[in-house]
Order: sequence, then C-alpha cells, then structure tokens
Amino acid sequence: MNLNPDRGNSLDFHPIVFFGVCVDNKDPLLAGRIRAVEDLSASAEGGKLTDPIGSVKKETKRAIQEGSWKPWGENDPFVYSPFLPGPVNIIPKQGEAVKFIYYNPNNTTENREYIGPLISQPHRIFKDEYRNGRLHTSVGTTIKALPQVIDSTDSVGVFPNPDDVAIVGRKNTDIVLGMSYKLPQPEDRPKEQQVDEKQRSIAVDYPQVLIRSGKFIEDPKPQIASQPAANPKMTFLQLSTFPETLTITEKEVTKEVPSEDPMVYQLIEYDITPPNEINDTNNNANLTCSISWYLLPFTSEGGSQKVYKASDMSIDGSYGNNATTQLMGIKVPNQTLTQCKDIIKQFLQQYKDQRWSRILQPIPGEATPRFNTFGSLTPDGIEEKIGGNAVPFYFRPGNLLRNLFLRKNQTQIVSTVPQITQATYDDVCKNVSAFVNQITVQGSDATRKGYGLVFTSDKVAIPTTEEKEIIKIPKYQKPQEGYMVAGAERILLMSHKESSGGASGGTINLAGNYGISQFQLSDDVMKKTSPMVRGDKLKEFLQEMMDFVGSHTHSCPGMAPDKNGTNSQATDKDKIFAMLEQFDSVVCNQNIRIN
Repeated sequence: MNLNPDRGNSLDFHPIVFFGVCVDNKDPLLAGRIRAVEDLSASAEGGKLTDPIGSVKKETKRAIQEGSWKPWGENDPFVYSPFLPGPVNIIPKQGEAVKFIYYNPNNTTENREYIGPLISQPHRIFKDEYRNGRLHTSVGTTIKALPQVIDSTDSVGVFPNPDDVAIVGRKNTDIVLGMSYKLPQPEDRPKEQQVDEKQRSIAVDYPQVLIRSGKFIEDPKPQIASQPAANPKMTFLQLSTFPETLTITEKEVTKEVPSEDPMVYQLIEYDITPPNEINDTNNNANLTCSISWYLLPFTSEGGSQKVYKASDMSIDGSYGNNATTQLMGIKVPNQTLTQCKDIIKQFLQQYKDQRWSRILQPIPGEATPRFNTFGSLTPDGIEEKIGGNAVPFYFRPGNLLRNLFLRKNQTQIVSTVPQITQATYDDVCKNVSAFVNQITVQGSDATRKGYGLVFTSDKVAIPTTEEKEIIKIPKYQKPQEGYMVAGAERILLMSHKESSGGASGGTINLAGNYGISQFQLSDDVMKKTSPMVRGDKLKEFLQEMMDFVGSHTHSCPGMAPDKNGTNSQATDKDKIFAMLEQFDSVVCNQNIRIN
C-alpha cells in the first residue's frame, strides 16, 4: 500500500500523516521549525526521492534565482512547525526521518507540522539516518536492527529503564526520573521488615532525579554499536528520597565451613517407574526399580577430563554420566513400593561400606545383566576399576524422579509420560517427594535423606571448621531519608557572591549561559578555588596538636619545647610536622573545591 497516496485520487481513506526527511534545522527564529520534504509520494519518481536533501537544495537555489521565495520565508514550501510544544519538542538534525501532519491533507500549504526525529535504536540518538529511522515502520522492512541492547550485561543502565521517565540527550547524557535498575526488592530486607506485596509499589518506587554525563564509554569502533559499555566513572548528580531511614549495623557470626573440598569419584542414581504408582497405599508388585552407578570423569595423568569437587555437586547438576561412564546398571521389575525402597537403601548402604561381594550378588527378579560395557566384575576388579576411590560419592534420584521431586518441566512430563496428567501432576509430585525423602544413607555423624554427598565409609558429612564472618544487618525505620550525591573527577562549588579569594586569588568569571569550557575550568577556575577540608582528618590533626600543646615541656625557660612531652604516649614534634607535610593531601580534598 502506498502510504503517501496521490491526494487527487478517489479513495475514501485520507491519511494525514506522511513520512519526510529533515533538510535544515537552523531556524532563524529559534521557534523549532525545520525545512523538510516528503520523500515518499506518488508524484516522486518511482515513488521515492533518491536524494531528498539534494532535491530541496536545487529547488531552493532555483527559487532564489527566480525571486519566487526565500528560505525560511513566508512562502517557503518546505517549512514545517513543531507539532509538540516547544519545551518538549526535539528538533531533528539534517538527514533524519520525521513524520508530517496536515490538518487538511488536500491543502498542504496551511498548518504544516512535524513530529520527530524517528530514532531506530537508542545508541543512534546522536543522529539516525532517515532510512534507519524508519526501522519500526512499514517502510523500514529492509532495515535490519543491530543486536538488542538488553542482550549485553555491559550495557545495563546505559539507557533508561522503560519503567522510568527520562529525557535523553543527543550526546551521552540524560536525565532519569526514577531508579528502576537499582530498586531493592522486599526480599532483600530482614524477614521481620519485609513489605507486604500489596505495598510493593509504595515500598520500591522511590523518587529519584538522576542527571548523567558520560554514561557510556565512547569507543570509536565498538564491537557492537548497539551495546556500549557503561562508564564506571560517569559524571552525575543524584537526588533520592527514600521513605524510611536505613541503618546498617555489623555483627560477627560463626559459621561452619568445609575444611576441605574433596574430589567426588562416583555418582549413583535411582529411579522408579511408573511414577504415578508411587504412593504409600499401593501394595501391588507393579513397579520397576532401577539403580545406575557411574564413574565420574576425572583427570588422569596427561588427560583433560573434568575434576568434580564436592562443591560442584548438586541434585540437578550435569556430570557427563552416560552409557560409557556407567559401571553398573540394575533393573528389577515387578516390585512393591516397599521392596523398591529396600533395594535402593541396601545398595547405597552396601556401597558406603564397600561390600563389593554383596553388591555383585544379583537381586531376585533382576531383568537384565548389570555390568554394561565393563563386563562382569569381581570385588578386586571393582577396586581396580575405580582406582580404590569409592568415596566420596554422590547419590540422587534419576532424571524422571528428580524432575518430579523438584517440580520441573511440568509441560514436558505431562506430554511424555502417559500415566501423568495435568490433574494428577501435583499428587504425583507430592508422593515422589515423600518417597525420595525415605531413601536414606546413615553415617556415624548424620543421615542423608534423598540425595547428597557421602564423605567416607563412616561419615556422610564433610569435616568443617569454624569461621568468623562479619554480616551487615539492615534496619528500616521512619522518618524518610534523602540523599544528594555528586560524582565526578572534580567537583566545584561556586557562588556568584564569592567569586574571589581563591587559592591564587582573583575573580572567577562565572558568566556563561551554556556552561564553562574545559579550558577555563582547568586554566582559571581550578587555580582560583580552594580545596574542601575533610572534617574528621582536620579533627585528628587538631587533637594531636592540642595533645602536644598540653603535654610538652621546655628544658630551660625561653628555650624551644622538647621533642617529647611529659610522657611516652604524648605526641612529639616530629609527628606534628609529618602530619603537616601531608596536610594538603590528607586533610584537604584537592578535587572538591569552593570559591
């Protein structure tokens, strides 16, 4: 469909919005007007102007020569006024896409307004060529977007969060009204101070004004243009008001930490099918019990296989267990739930005790040979195969039981396991969870239920040691708490009434409605301002001086004071002079200055 149809046609549909290109934005009245042209119309060659800017320049030159009209004059056919009010209007740059609005599309000489510019992606805010600007329109189908900003963790916070209101500048600046990227969630608070979900919006949507300059690193050749890296040293002014005052105290706690992180050599998984028949009321011998014993990959001399430590193991981790690493596979059909439980518990306990002869004995009713690719083994053969490393080992439910125990992949389980439906899923999960918790391994120190690490043939828990840790305890309470924060390499606080008497004296010229240049800041302002004083460091210096004054002695009347005072703990002169030498850097902050 032609979006800019010939206005003389007989269509009932009469659009009032048309695509165009900004040609000039230097309005001599500074009223926000632009000179622009439609580049898509039935009257244009092939429906499109190949060079809209060039065509306007040619027509303008011809008009000047003929004296028919002047650029920006009353009869200039290319002048458009802003549709939005001046304070919120953004004036497009030359070559950027705009949308034209005609109050009467059959008379385009009156009430010609524009809205724009069209910016395809946030990193193109500085200037977006008009073809790219139409990316999200029906005439921008041939334009390909660069990778999404959200795909890069380096770009988080560079551009305003959609939940906030923001005014974005052309060049690496913005004003953000909100703090959606920095909101603490209710769960971040202590349990006794957590906020009710109904009050969540009140609790987390804190008022904030954030003015930023240099928010991302300006890389002339970034790897991905749409994902600029956040500048950790941006210049900013932050005004925040929090509904409650936050006080943070520190507390020393003692916690148990593993004294070692041993390698785990074996993985044992157990399963029962069908899972829908797992319930305490089922006394039928209609269950199949399975046990799989895997050799975990380990690094042999000169090898590159993965080493698994105790800290790597979890109930849902992936450890490369497959048919090639399976040492033993047991499958016993036609069992009751009680029999299945006994088979699994006995195997785990016998393994922990390393009773290989007992493990090698077949279980009555076993359906298949249990030795897989390794062939039949003897107790000595098992020891040789595992290299004498039976423990530590990790045990857990097999894939199907594990997903039901963890309540994962509901849709997939319902679609692939015929015995389970949406209606029965919750009950099956509940029964599986109860069964898994009945599978235990008993040690002299503790009992493992369902899954976990077994450290030695005697103990299931890894030895621990006590470790001291400092934790922070937040406390929220009324009244509100407001912050005004400024961050930059140098912070200058200056008054028009105090424009002289700086570090080197002289008047500082603060006149300049469009900011102070970097040259003036460095060459003039820095030299004529004084450093701010760190109050705590000044207090320390004064305390040392008063200590010396109050404790010093003179060897003789009229003589200079002795180096040391009346006691060995008193401040001596050398310390005072040493502190004085560091005064400009320790007591004074040279980068926060006033006039």
